Amino acid sequence: MQDDEDILVNQRFLKLTRLKQLGIYVDEAHHSFGDVLAKDMGIKKAKNSLRFTINELAKKLTSAGTKVVGCYNYTGTPYVGNEILPEVVYAYNLKAAIDNEYLKRVNIHGYSNPKTSEFINFTLRDFFGKYSNQRYEGMLPKLDIFASTIEELQNNLRPLVEKTLSNLGIPLSKILINVGDPKHTTNVEIREFNNLDTPRSEKQIILLVNKGREGIFVLQATMRCMRSIGPVQETANVYLSEENMSILDDELQQNFRISSQTLQNSNKNKRTYDVKLIPPQIRIPVKRIRKLYKLEVKSNIKQLDLKLGDIDEEKFKLTHIEQEGLIYSKGLSKVTVEDLTNLKEQREFSALTLVAEIARYLNISCLEIETILKSSLQGIDVVLNIINKYNEVLYEWVIPLLYQSIFIVQEFQNHEEQTLELVKEPKEGYYQLKADEELVAEYTQEKYSENRKKTFHLDTYCFDSKPEKKFFDDILENEDVKEIVK
Repeated sequence: MQDDEDILVNQRFLKLTRLKQLGIYVDEAHHSFGDVLAKDMGIKKAKNSLRFTINELAKKLTSAGTKVVGCYNYTGTPYVGNEILPEVVYAYNLKAAIDNEYLKRVNIHGYSNPKTSEFINFTLRDFFGKYSNQRYEGMLPKLDIFASTIEELQNNLRPLVEKTLSNLGIPLSKILINVGDPKHTTNVEIREFNNLDTPRSEKQIILLVNKGREGIFVLQATMRCMRSIGPVQETANVYLSEENMSILDDELQQNFRISSQTLQNSNKNKRTYDVKLIPPQIRIPVKRIRKLYKLEVKSNIKQLDLKLGDIDEEKFKLTHIEQEGLIYSKGLSKVTVEDLTNLKEQREFSALTLVAEIARYLNISCLEIETILKSSLQGIDVVLNIINKYNEVLYEWVIPLLYQSIFIVQEFQNHEEQTLELVKEPKEGYYQLKADEELVAEYTQEKYSENRKKTFHLDTYCFDSKPEKKFFDDILENEDVKEIVK
């Protein structure tokens, strides 16, 4: 079994060596790196890390003639400890998403040392007290309640929920159970679950089993309720035990570098500012290049040479490579190559379907295409023969060559010098922005009296963070700085 895996690895490596360039993409990079992420970032050395593996692969491929042009790490949580992952192109954090109203605000309700019955009672009473008979985008609000096991849900959670709902005079038909087990979740319930996000659904209490991925269940459960809904920013309510509140804080810190307190306070301390332009308007000169391409059909298309003899057929063959051993060593490793081209899935073209396929790409008459192919130096039968052997030849060779032979592409350029306004004059006379008072710099503030002429093309600057505001204040007092434009 191991030998089979070794052969597969070597086959894949040999296929990579046929590429001129290679880009490596790593999804969920923070988990792929695992416990050795810090080592990968240069904090420590690790020969069993993914970063080390990629570097070694790049070396081997380079020696084989393939250039690794980049390694791109993708993750929604680009941190490890106090360090940010390398090669992060752009970051948009959770707090900003709430502040800018792309997500709901969050209220977290914590209960210390509650009995399960008390917790369920408090939660359901609060939920129906806030959302009784309300609808958002035509849909009823939902409350997800998680149990740790199916047995706990059936024997403990469900009876408590049913008892509390009965005491509140709420029908038990509001309950929906989905635990991923056909013994406890019927097809009807699965259909109801799939219809939850529709106005016709009357289900509001969803009983689920703890199935958080990658060990961050509390965080994931919290995130699920934050999707924005309706024209105004609503508030999501999260109900947790004191222990789970601590877990949430830890997971928020590890994954988003914020606390639950910050999560709840997003947008609360912000006020709205009317931001006005201060004349003179700042204008920036730019050069704009406009390009126009004109496509014309050549008037006299002579007998075409499709140069089929220049085609490198090896490029289109399907081959099976078998190598003895994991590591290839020239002269030592036994390698056999088998041509499997006859097993490739190929479309069988006729003269009629070939003409139609080419006409579809070039957008000219089928009769013209047929005439060009028949009068070509090779003739339509020879063209058909090689295309039916290697379909790729049609799209990578014949169609591009026909395009170049049939059309003339004329390019026209126009260079314009324009002046753009840095900030357009608002129709209402001002822009409205939300910002924390501590992160605002205003033209009228006394602290800016000596240096306000160096900046303030707007009467109010709203910053996103304390470091950004501090940078502005510090650099404004630098004598070498002549002007600051925000």
